Amino acid sequence: MLAIPFGSILVFEGLLLIATVFHHSNLKLPEPLEQAMSKVIITPSLHWVHHHARQSDTDSTYGTLFSFWDRLFRSCSPTRRSLEMAIGVEGRPEERLIGLLMRPFRSRNEA
Repeated sequence: MLAIPFGSILVFEGLLLIATVFHHSNLKLPEPLEQAMSKVIITPSLHWVHHHARQSDTDSTYGTLFSFWDRLFRSCSPTRRSLEMAIGVEGRPEERLIGLLMRPFRSRNEA
């Protein structure tokens, strides 16, 4: 319908999958490598901040592959990754896996 070549879709989805696995990994890159790579692509340290339990950080750093989009649209968080960062949703207690899996079946008042 949009006349996008199937090969282009496969290349895009392959890159997206690799990028997602990479930036959701728990890799701690050497600082010089982190600095250089984060200017172009989303690194684990950049993306980690997006999962911070602080609303202002969660609502930032939306990039999936390239980091320059967040700088261009000023959506990059100035917060830097630290091991003490709480991950989750601000104001909500951490939930176990079974609670997260059951969430779609609970009413809004329970969630």
